[in-house]
Amino acid sequence: NDLTSTTRILNVSERELVSHNSIRLNGQETQLMDYFILNEGKELSTEELLSHVWKNDEDANSDVVWIYVSYLRQKLQSIQSTITIDGIKGGNYQLVK
Repeated sequence: NDLTSTTRILNVSERELVSHNSIRLNGQETQLMDYFILNEGKELSTEELLSHVWKNDEDANSDVVWIYVSYLRQKLQSIQSTITIDGIKGGNYQLVK
């Protein structure tokens, strides 16, 4: 999925996030980022993210979502992306360009 720019790309098959440089993502990070991109600009609830990304994991909770959002924030920052993920633990999250 392109983020409407050739310098900001999520390559799902390679699990790679690209901006000024690139970084690898694990399976959950890739699914979560892909879901954020598909719903760019929309507020997504913690419950919605849990049901989409962790649908088969009964042990997943709002803490898990928060941890993975934090991972993605760090990785976006590390590749100098202008994209951010807004939101607070247990609340709604939103991908912002």
